[in-house]
Amino acid sequence: MFRVSACAKQCYSTYIARTDLGMSQASTLYTVSPSLLQRPQMRDALCRRDFQTAFRLMRQYDGASQERIASVVEGLTQGRVSRVMSGRDRLASLDLIERLADGLRIPGELLGLASRRWERAQAAGLIVENEHAELHYDGREYRVTIRRRLHNVGSEPVTRFLIRIAVDRYPEDQQKSNEFYRANPLTFDELQLSAYCGLERMTWKVDHDRDAAKEVWLLFGNSTTKFPIYPGKTSEIVYSFVVSDAKWGSWFERAIKVPTHRLAVVLKLPRANDPTVWGTETSMTADTVAIRNGIELEEEDQLRIFRWFTDRPELNARYRFQWRERTPRARRLKVASDATEPPLPSVRMAEAGIVQRGKPILYKPAQPFTLPMEHEDAERCLAQLLVATERVRRLHDFSKGMGIAAPQIGIDRAAAIVITREGEVITLLNPRVVEESAESDKQYEGCLSFFDVRGEVPRPLRIHVEHTSLQEEKRFTIFENSIARLVSHEIDHLEGRLYTDRMAAGVEPIPVAEYRGIGHAWEYPHD
Repeated sequence: MFRVSACAKQCYSTYIARTDLGMSQASTLYTVSPSLLQRPQMRDALCRRDFQTAFRLMRQYDGASQERIASVVEGLTQGRVSRVMSGRDRLASLDLIERLADGLRIPGELLGLASRRWERAQAAGLIVENEHAELHYDGREYRVTIRRRLHNVGSEPVTRFLIRIAVDRYPEDQQKSNEFYRANPLTFDELQLSAYCGLERMTWKVDHDRDAAKEVWLLFGNSTTKFPIYPGKTSEIVYSFVVSDAKWGSWFERAIKVPTHRLAVVLKLPRANDPTVWGTETSMTADTVAIRNGIELEEEDQLRIFRWFTDRPELNARYRFQWRERTPRARRLKVASDATEPPLPSVRMAEAGIVQRGKPILYKPAQPFTLPMEHEDAERCLAQLLVATERVRRLHDFSKGMGIAAPQIGIDRAAAIVITREGEVITLLNPRVVEESAESDKQYEGCLSFFDVRGEVPRPLRIHVEHTSLQEEKRFTIFENSIARLVSHEIDHLEGRLYTDRMAAGVEPIPVAEYRGIGHAWEYPHD
């Protein structure tokens, strides 16, 4: 059986990149603002390592409390910051000064240090050709998905990329926020972080783990292969995480730390909450102002979708989006607590981004890819499907295996992914069944697009499928038994059909509560 799982971009080494995910300037994890770093008085104080003056300027211009300054520097206490600001103590330890530079994001040259590793990202030649940042709130948790197309214009290969996830439930009350996260720290288990480069899963390792902020290296490699971005090459990475609304504030911020050609932000908020959104921007040369181009609004099903983009954003600029919900949070929580039934499976799938039955995209043939011309589009589509499977698999135990087709995530292209019950990934581009066996059987199937029911569906035990590689190579693969059923189901989606179209006349799906096969694999003589 042929399986496609390699990242089409062969991308290895020591380049370091840094980007911010979330909210840093006014969040629990304080960093010195770019505007303050440009003030002559601040630059002079830092060059003299006069932290009494520097800390006072942080308080005066950034509104940084002693606690906020100390909280991001390991080995520095609030009491010592207080003594430094009063002139009763001074910071002389080189190790502590280096940690202070890293924690507060002060360029090394201002303190007489070598450039810090997070600075080298800007000088090493990485360009973000396109960043698409999407936040989706389903009424209980926030799901963030970031897609970046990276171009290495430097002289060294890129082997890792540093991301930062920061949250702040009470941005206007720093003491309350600090106390909250000490009692309720953000954990990696709840974040459910996943990342892909093209079709390859990226492994990751922790760099810093704080109560309200995480810094993580996404590695261009996994247990089976390496795929660095070589000089002159490009690759696209997609990563996502979730945070409960108990730990996330009503704002989302993007910080431009690597030269970026285009930035797009999408906020998907429940329409029932009647949200309104506004945005501000801050640069090295200007104070906070309203964003210069408007936010587009559209409504889809139960969502209110806000879209915004900008071309050639200034390096070190910050774009902050805030929203207000005119339906009070207390009322929403009361409604949720009054509910006695858990959400239906179909509701949970819709909240995970799965298009539900009734949408036109599910009933028309998907558009094939023209390969290799649309190689990058196909690779991007497959990566989005992989990320979607990560979300869906957290909601259900797919003991029979699972599949997902591009129309089910709102993409009208002929691509699908099947994951066998052993965990192997099968990718399908422009697939079509060219031959099927006369022998068939009936098994119950479920569909992510109407997951409240299960239907008994007849399908052939063996199918011959023609599909295409990313390089336009024709492939002919024979699938049998359970895998044939999974592949056939997804090809049906790409042809605009649901499994109900294959069911016998007069036979209807049964409610999932009546189905007794959950948690069990389909049974075949030779599987």
